[in-house]
Amino acid sequence: MRAVIGTAAMLVAACLEYSPHVLPSEERHRDVNRKSTARLMEQTPPERLRFALVGDTQTGFDEAERAVEALSRRGDLAFVVQLGDFTELGLSPEYERMNEIFRRLPVPYFVIIGNHDHLGNGEDLYESMFGPQDFAFTWARTRFVFLDTNSIEEAYDGTVPDLATLAVNLAPSPDHDRAFVFAHVEPESSDFDPRLRDGFRALLRDGGVLASFHAHEHRFESYVLEGIPYFIATHVNDREYLLVSEGDDGGFDVERVTF
Repeated sequence: MRAVIGTAAMLVAACLEYSPHVLPSEERHRDVNRKSTARLMEQTPPERLRFALVGDTQTGFDEAERAVEALSRRGDLAFVVQLGDFTELGLSPEYERMNEIFRRLPVPYFVIIGNHDHLGNGEDLYESMFGPQDFAFTWARTRFVFLDTNSIEEAYDGTVPDLATLAVNLAPSPDHDRAFVFAHVEPESSDFDPRLRDGFRALLRDGGVLASFHAHEHRFESYVLEGIPYFIATHVNDREYLLVSEGDDGGFDVERVTF
């Protein structure tokens, strides 16, 4: 009888569906952004900084693999940033499958939260896998600032983006001479809280920001507001990433690279 009960229990367990909302438990799928920051801090800063940006990857598993393969072949990148909408529905299997792809990169990588990553309990999944939605670090005398600008997910209640945290992260410091900002939704989008738009742009203008990078629109775009260049990366299905390279004069070029 005991053997029969045990067999029945195993059959029931085999039929149970894996919850798409369960938080990742495996170490490789936890706290990725902090681990990438630690990896980067161990590296000696290059003479000329170079990093790459990948736009929305939602539903684009095959093209994300091709992007990672192309980026891995370069051999000249300090790190890679995925600019949000890592997933389509904010489900755990999506997060884990896409993270397995990005884990193949030979360099540290960072992932920003997108509006689709908020869906369901996607926000909890993001924070378990990648960490805080707003974070920053300094390396190579450069301040790198990452933040949530998905105002639509908070019904434009004035809390996103968190301008107080952004001000702290962009505060002057003897440790850095310049800054870059990374966020999913750009300030001119209708999905960005209009009441916070002026404050956001002012903080970037006064914070030594060289450029601000975004995605969300599924098309490439660039523009300049109050002296700050803004760049929008297209969806990974367009088989394109952005390459940011420091020039001889200390300035930076942004190039669209197909793969």
